[in-house]
Amino acid sequence: MGTRVCEFCGRSYMFHANGDSPVCCGRGECVGLQRDRDREKARLKKRRQREKARAKTAQADGLTPADVAWIMRSMRRQITRMRAE
Repeated sequence: MGTRVCEFCGRSYMFHANGDSPVCCGRGECVGLQRDRDREKARLKKRRQREKARAKTAQADGLTPADVAWIMRSMRRQITRMRAE
């Protein structure tokens, strides 16, 4: 057993060595904030992976990153227009 300070609310809490958590157990909002942060991290990680894969494919096709960005923007615009109609 030891004590730690919650990353979100600043309160100190007790923790077990096997259940190492960066948030206090007593407040559900801290756990929710941690879950939101972790989801956002995972979303950004997946986005970076997709962009890396897209860049590799584009490089193999002989396109520059600027070309790929332009294509993606124009595709998003087309999708938005189609949804609006």
